[in-house]
Amino acid sequence: MSNFLLSQVLVGVVFLFALASFQFRDKRQVLICLACSAALLGVHFYLVGASTAAALGVIAAIRFLTAVFTTSRWLLALFLALVMVNAVISYAGLTTVLATLAATTTTAASFLAADKRFRELMAIGSLFWIIHNLLVGSPGAVVLEGFFLGSNLVAYYRFYLRAIPLDGRD
Repeated sequence: MSNFLLSQVLVGVVFLFALASFQFRDKRQVLICLACSAALLGVHFYLVGASTAAALGVIAAIRFLTAVFTTSRWLLALFLALVMVNAVISYAGLTTVLATLAATTTTAASFLAADKRFRELMAIGSLFWIIHNLLVGSPGAVVLEGFFLGSNLVAYYRFYLRAIPLDGRD
């Protein structure tokens, strides 16, 4: 199996995590799903030769797991620094800029205590990732990130615009 085909298969596995992730009300459950997604996406981007995004996948997986336990501003600064160092080391033009913008936005989101703002920033990060994925030529990652964004928006609607009670009764 070619690296490209394997990378697209990985996107399929990540798709399952992406669909589930934002449908959880508990932010910790969302973050655990996102950590799994990020780790697998890091491998995906490595296989398609997008080194900036591959390294950001590893950083994001560790960041999401860390954010399950803390909203520490010090750790937020540490992860933002890691994102910037990665950008400098792996700079390859516009794709690096887009991946860095996406990672910076989602890093800031990860350490927020407020779920609503977390979901809003994650949606912005998804938009940057969609453009990045188009430019690196990964159709599976474009579709995945589109569904990821859609899942987030559906959950945002359910939890904040429609205001479903937590007990599930209308």
